[in-house]
Amino acid sequence: MNRAFLSHSSKQKQLVQQIANNLGKANCVFDEFEFESGMPLFDEIKKSIGQSDVFVLFLSDDALNSEWVKLEITEIKNLIDNGLDKQFFPILIDKSLDVSNDERIPNWIKKFLLKPISEHFLITKKIRQRLLELRLDTNPIFKAKASLFVGRQDLFDQLEAKIYSLSEMKPRSIIVSGFEGIGRRTFLKEAFLREKRIKDFYSPIYITLDTKDSIEDFILKLQDYKGGNTAEYLDQLSQVEFEEKVLEAKKLLIAVKNSNEYVFIIDSGCIVKPNKQLADWFLQIIDSEEFDNLFTLNIISRFRPSNELIRGNKGIIHFNVSNLSEKDTEKLFVKYYSFLKLDLKTDQAQEILNVLNGIPSQVHYAVERIKDFGIIETLKKKEEIVDYGETQVYYMVDNIRSKGKFAFDLLVLISNFDFISYDFVYSIVGKTEEVDNLLEDFFITGVFDLVGANKEYIKVHYPIADYLTRSKAKIDSSFKLTLKQKINSFINDEGKIKDFQDVSELLHNIKGAIIANYDLPDKYYIPSFVLKTIVELYYLENYSSVIALIDKVLENSSRIDKDLVREFKYWLCLSLARKKEPRFESEVKNIEGADYNYLFGFYFRINKQLDNAETYLKGALLKNPGFQRAKRELVNVLLLKSNFSEALSMAKSNYENQKLNAFHIQAYFISLTRKKFLSKEDKLMIEELLKNIERSSDFRAKEIASVMQGEYLYYVKNDKANSIRTLRECLDKNKSKHYPKKALNDIYKRADLIMIANELNSKYNNDDETFDY
Repeated sequence: MNRAFLSHSSKQKQLVQQIANNLGKANCVFDEFEFESGMPLFDEIKKSIGQSDVFVLFLSDDALNSEWVKLEITEIKNLIDNGLDKQFFPILIDKSLDVSNDERIPNWIKKFLLKPISEHFLITKKIRQRLLELRLDTNPIFKAKASLFVGRQDLFDQLEAKIYSLSEMKPRSIIVSGFEGIGRRTFLKEAFLREKRIKDFYSPIYITLDTKDSIEDFILKLQDYKGGNTAEYLDQLSQVEFEEKVLEAKKLLIAVKNSNEYVFIIDSGCIVKPNKQLADWFLQIIDSEEFDNLFTLNIISRFRPSNELIRGNKGIIHFNVSNLSEKDTEKLFVKYYSFLKLDLKTDQAQEILNVLNGIPSQVHYAVERIKDFGIIETLKKKEEIVDYGETQVYYMVDNIRSKGKFAFDLLVLISNFDFISYDFVYSIVGKTEEVDNLLEDFFITGVFDLVGANKEYIKVHYPIADYLTRSKAKIDSSFKLTLKQKINSFINDEGKIKDFQDVSELLHNIKGAIIANYDLPDKYYIPSFVLKTIVELYYLENYSSVIALIDKVLENSSRIDKDLVREFKYWLCLSLARKKEPRFESEVKNIEGADYNYLFGFYFRINKQLDNAETYLKGALLKNPGFQRAKRELVNVLLLKSNFSEALSMAKSNYENQKLNAFHIQAYFISLTRKKFLSKEDKLMIEELLKNIERSSDFRAKEIASVMQGEYLYYVKNDKANSIRTLRECLDKNKSKHYPKKALNDIYKRADLIMIANELNSKYNNDDETFDY
């Protein structure tokens, strides 16, 4: 276990004692833990420094005057000069020190960018994170991924041309777009290194934002970097108008700039919207000459911004990171397997190279499979590399499941949070070597990213979190009890809480309190926090609470970002549609574009007005041909109308985008098996669908698989008797009745068994006939 040596003046004993207690005796060397009473002998100190992994210097006027601290600094410098891998970590705790001009501070220490920190919990976070990074740096896979970089020269040439131009307006922010795993973060950091804006060891402030986030999240996460959020700060933020929030965000960003820090936002639809537009508040924040050519705020985006918008805003540089060329793919592949000391024959390496498509994360995945299973086994299962994407998520989750129940329970826990701190995880499951080893393994294999000012928060990658959400994986009961106790403590002590040191715990407690129907003070109704709660309530089918909560929040709509107001109104319409309330038709008028058509299509499908639903959904796709939700909903409607031939191409497209989504598999299977003539290719695809429904972890996958087997017997094998018997068994056993009922009903009608079909419909007439995604 890695340990930190805490070097300090005796006058800072109280502060350092708190930090040592926070870290725990196993994780630090602190004189009261390690040495006998009285003045410790220097050889004891030397021995402790030698056995530590990180040397933390608490820099203050008193420390610089302390003979013991001077000796400790000399000792660590000697160890570093002699090549021992020691991490030197100075922390400035004295605001009165002029680091640049103080001659007592050696030049080799001055090169570390120092800003004063006095809060013990923030210092603890930083030390813990440094210990974690040191632990990860010793892992060969992590080290290789962090150090290897190939290609992208065309993008670097574009960057130079845009930075060093004669344009009057200097660029202020970089947006890098591309899909997960393509190398957006790697490119952006390499760009900063090449421009000599950062050093190799520097780590930017990573912040994550998604479609349900807004300016409040940005503010609270930047405030967290400054040292945490207070109840008073939340109260003030909840009462100001939107324009004042923009000014507050700009003020925080200027503080970041003055500290010579950089913010990298990992954005999934908050800044760069799915419709290619940019958030107004982001444009307002960077619309300041103070950020000229500094790139304090930069975006790593899932979505590509509008070219027209970028051309019209000279303050933003945009790069879209695409697949590596064949030559660069080969370079990365060879470099990575060489770094891991894997011995491959040329023909074996070429065979793997032939199935790679230029996605860096796919290259990593292929090499890691060779490392774990050997080249022979990897070559036997090349299709797992070819199908890299959702199938890779399946194998990743399955691999974690194979490590035992606790490993899978831990994965499910962290996947249930938008982001969660290490401290919050430890407070739920305990801090043990097993937990640390599992979290390290999850990070190395690409389960999550580390985000936050000190990389103290875990952010599970969306495909994995989505996969587990669709599987309805439940949090372990003991973890759930602990989380419930935390919510209860928050509710009971709410009026006494002054500081919120962990944004992830604050968000969890607010959400839990609202779902428990506790009437919180207004300061906790942070719009984006409420939106996340609304989404959870919606999927719990608590539509009345969703409607009431949205009505409450929109009473102060002038304080909310207009994009978030639109999100609230969208979920309001969905809930009203689910409840079949007439109010839907007046509220939907507040929605524009393709979403207006989609919501009406959804509303009419719920009310079983299928012709109207089809008309509106097709209208949505005319306005936005790539609208995935509308495509899924239209397939729903076409299947309900038994228009299988028209549903086929769209069902195929949906399936190809998500091959392990049970509902896409089912829709494509139904459309395909209803063809009058099945070709050899059709039958092979049907076999693939049957195979993939067994691999799907969606919560109804097993029930859908059993129904598909019954339909397969009828439509492909022409075995009516066994088909009906199988589907009757499904009707008896399955919790959901509408899938086997619909399948049986179709077969009875095709077989002219109208009386039996009527009896079936009469018996299950309360069942909702929808293929509901």
